[in-house]
Amino acid sequence: MSSTKHIVTLSDHNYIVNGMCLYESLAKHSQDFILHYLCLNDQTYDKLSSLGLDNLICYSMQDLAEDMDFETLKNNNESRPIDESDGQSHFHWALASFFSGYLMNKYDFPHVLYVDSDILFYHDVQRVFDAMGSKSIGIITHKHNKLDKTTTNVGYYNVGIIYFANDEVGSKCLDFWRNCCIHSDNEYAKTFGSCGDQKYLELFDELFGEENVEVLCRKVGNGAPWNFPMFEFLEDDRIIWRDPDGNVLDPGEELEQDVVFNHFSHFTPNYDEKSFGFDRGGEWGPIYNHPGVVDIYANYMQNLLSAKEKYRLC
Repeated sequence: MSSTKHIVTLSDHNYIVNGMCLYESLAKHSQDFILHYLCLNDQTYDKLSSLGLDNLICYSMQDLAEDMDFETLKNNNESRPIDESDGQSHFHWALASFFSGYLMNKYDFPHVLYVDSDILFYHDVQRVFDAMGSKSIGIITHKHNKLDKTTTNVGYYNVGIIYFANDEVGSKCLDFWRNCCIHSDNEYAKTFGSCGDQKYLELFDELFGEENVEVLCRKVGNGAPWNFPMFEFLEDDRIIWRDPDGNVLDPGEELEQDVVFNHFSHFTPNYDEKSFGFDRGGEWGPIYNHPGVVDIYANYMQNLLSAKEKYRLC
């Protein structure tokens, strides 16, 4: 059986530097991987495909159009705006499940690991695969002490990284998620369609068996702006998760973890000034004031600048 790890991401030109920063972090720490990159416009496809990197495979939107469900996906989602200010739509969110399913169904890969393009790895991605054990589905929570399944519209789980094995359970779950995104009028949409593709993840353990779902953050340390305030930073880039009262967030997880990856959602780089900002300041807590977080963001900015220069990205 092949040991190649099939990792999936997507972006347009606005996140092309982030995407190549993800690629660089995988290449630095991991072996035997292929990054399957869906380019959301011709500008992104032309640039990335011209690089000729052996473990980077680029796909265009025309490739996806081969799928008989593509037009239905587009018609049912493109007119449903997420945020009028940024011009995006539910169509962009739905592509994570659609592209993952496209790859598994067309190429019969043994698994797919979807990863948002603004994630950076600090250790071998193999740690994610090791954490899966024999389970078919892998997801992460937001790990925010204020979020649970009854109080949040954005979803208890985060779609930034998600794993499906190509077995009976994993493929059925991926097909379910994909179909929910294709058909925006599905039977679960009223309750679980409030945040594009994300809140549907709450149905996975109920519909496909809790015994088949691995909550990866219990074994794989990771952070994001919505949970950085719950970090207690230790030496050697290790963390303990605690709530503001000092309590460990999840008794089922390891008390100390290496930070395997971080998700830099809402990070706003200014490449001309070599500076950065954060477009959701204060919503999840005092991000910048928390010890260690500024260094994490500054390090990410340096990684972005390095990738931008290396690949001559605009």
